[in-house]
Amino acid sequence: MPTSCCKTHFLATCLLLFTCVLNGQNKAQRAAECVATLGMERSYFYDSYLSESSYSAPGLVLEYGSEREAGINHRFLTHAAYTKTPSDFNLIQMALIHRAAWIFPRIQTTSVRVGLGPSLQTQLGGRYTTQNRNNPGSLDALIQLGIQLKGQYRFTLHSLPIRISYTGEAYLLGLQFAPEYQQSYYELFSLGQYKQAFHGTSLHNQRLWNHQLSVDIPIGNKQTRLRISYCNEFRKSDIHHIRVHQIHDGIRLGIVFKKSPKP
Repeated sequence: MPTSCCKTHFLATCLLLFTCVLNGQNKAQRAAECVATLGMERSYFYDSYLSESSYSAPGLVLEYGSEREAGINHRFLTHAAYTKTPSDFNLIQMALIHRAAWIFPRIQTTSVRVGLGPSLQTQLGGRYTTQNRNNPGSLDALIQLGIQLKGQYRFTLHSLPIRISYTGEAYLLGLQFAPEYQQSYYELFSLGQYKQAFHGTSLHNQRLWNHQLSVDIPIGNKQTRLRISYCNEFRKSDIHHIRVHQIHDGIRLGIVFKKSPKP
């Protein structure tokens, strides 16, 4: 399928999806919990546009979002990682990510709740090395459509109401910034030669999924909880013979607090 057709179909799908979301949202769905976490992670990344070497680096991740059992969920994340290359150059990796999902309840009992729905992820970031070469940096820009599975299990331990939750996302269709290897960023942005730099993606050239397992423990009053999470984020793409591979594994610690619905 030509690239222009991929872009047209993808943008039309996004527009249709979020028109349905806005039309279907009601006051009950707007009741939400806010989540704020900070975590340490280990990041692995490989980008053949930048280098044929792969790197592993410690990093930080900051997350803020809103969660609902039914309706729209939002998460904003900032990833930052730093390491030294084998040639003793500094390498910095940054990413700004927004994830949105519209959850439809499937199972609702006293202790178990499961929901499923469409999701959207947008990402902007990249990698940069201090070495003196033609392409010291690599830009990450993508938008992806997929599905999200959200589950909760609630139980009582020594009179404390404990909640275990799982969120899994898999992305199936998208659009990504992916120049050819011969295209320099100077040509792309200074000379405006970027018309062929964005390409459609699906499972044949990109795989992207995220997992998060969390335990929420009440602290203080019943409106606030301590959250401990294990998170795994995976992405692998091969476009124009440029391969990108990223894995983020880490533990996050934060709080969950009630947010009253708007009148």
